[in-house]
Amino acid sequence: MKRGKLDSIAGNILDRNFGPDMPNLPWLSDITYVRTYEAFLSVATVIDLFSLRIVIWAMDKNIDRHSLNHVNLFFLWLLVAFI
Repeated sequence: MKRGKLDSIAGNILDRNFGPDMPNLPWLSDITYVRTYEAFLSVATVIDLFSLRIVIWAMDKNIDRHSLNHVNLFFLWLLVAFI
């Protein structure tokens, strides 16, 4: 909720089917934090649901639009390379 308005909710594309029949379809992404001795680091990942392996990841001190754009651009490059 932002400024009294409800955010839109993304469509349920997977329909709870988390066991695909083919590799590279679908991929999902997540962002988390990792605690280190010096500071917290943010980690963005893209995971292939078929193999449950991380396809790409990026780590930075801050999560901002620039670090997420790097992950998204490389993700799109991978997507084009597989198709």
